[in-house]
Amino acid sequence: EVIQRMQQGAPIKFFDETWPSIVGIVAANLDRDALTKPPYRDKIWRFYDAQFNLRLHEKIIKGVEAGIRNLAATDFERFSHLADATLSPNAAVIQCLLVEGFAAAGQDYPEEALTFLLADASRFNVGWSNDPVAPARELIGKASQACSETTLSSLQIAILDWYPWWEKTAAGRRSFGYSQY
Repeated sequence: EVIQRMQQGAPIKFFDETWPSIVGIVAANLDRDALTKPPYRDKIWRFYDAQFNLRLHEKIIKGVEAGIRNLAATDFERFSHLADATLSPNAAVIQCLLVEGFAAAGQDYPEEALTFLLADASRFNVGWSNDPVAPARELIGKASQACSETTLSSLQIAILDWYPWWEKTAAGRRSFGYSQY
């Protein structure tokens, strides 16, 4: 309850206090298995489901989510500097949080949001375990309504060229193209 009250009362302050530690914890716990490609999943939030936040680490990441969204919506310049500075480590949790931040500011800064998303196609699939494409879908839904025609064309090409790894397998053939939808 204490963490929930803190992140609800002052989400940006909560974010400021926890972000450096979150980045450090994620970097120290990356699963850089030879079979996986970046962005790497970490051993703590790999199976995080945003609907459930019963454990301490889930409550903390929920607060970080709220804080990064608030920061992006209220101080986009500071958020974009933070995003540029936090591209390493190439961690799915960090990328997911940044995509969520850009989604929160997507209507006001559509070009910047979509440029960030399009810079690395793996960002289409960095969400939480219950819906890995949700952050990208949210960003696209908000930013595509106000972006330039050039950016929209680039987005369309990127979406049509993108398939998650599992859709390319024999078992995933029935779902081929589903993620683009």
